[in-house]
Amino acid sequence: MAQPAPKPTTPATELLECIEELSLSPGIAVGESLVVHPIHLAGQPLRIKLGEDSVSVLGEPVSYSPQGHRKTLTFNVPRSVFEAFVALEEACRQNLAGLAPGREVRALWRSSLCPARGEQATLKAKINLSGPCAARFYDDAGTQVGRPGTWNDLCVKAMVLVHGCYVQRLANGVPSAYGLMLDVTHLSYGAPICPF
Repeated sequence: MAQPAPKPTTPATELLECIEELSLSPGIAVGESLVVHPIHLAGQPLRIKLGEDSVSVLGEPVSYSPQGHRKTLTFNVPRSVFEAFVALEEACRQNLAGLAPGREVRALWRSSLCPARGEQATLKAKINLSGPCAARFYDDAGTQVGRPGTWNDLCVKAMVLVHGCYVQRLANGVPSAYGLMLDVTHLSYGAPICPF
């Protein structure tokens, strides 16, 4: 059965050109300790396409919970993608500064990025491997397939949904962490033709 086409995306390498068009919406409480401020680009959810440049997966998706279907996926990304996400994080920190002193936001920011320690930097995002929000996987013909059998050093193209900025709060309501909520929604591997 054919799946609906993914929503439009912004290539990571073009994110710098439209960073000023980003907007942060008022926070939505998700449980007692988490508030999410949705991010939009020109009024639409922000979806970023990785893979215009060389992007690969660092290793198997990991989770703190053995039964967890939502795992962390780490990508090796080139400098252009790293710089685009640095700019995105900075824009988010500036937008959140109205909620708390800027120094607090900067001091408590949990980056999704790790600068290059060799050839490439890394970017971390969540990926759902099962359940109703499971990521979709594609092969080199653009056909939907199962998830990869081996992840290490897998060359990929991915669509990353930027849900928004999160504010994690302690029981007394004091912020304890800020960061981006990134989810891989589509991933194409071994694919010269990307279906999204």
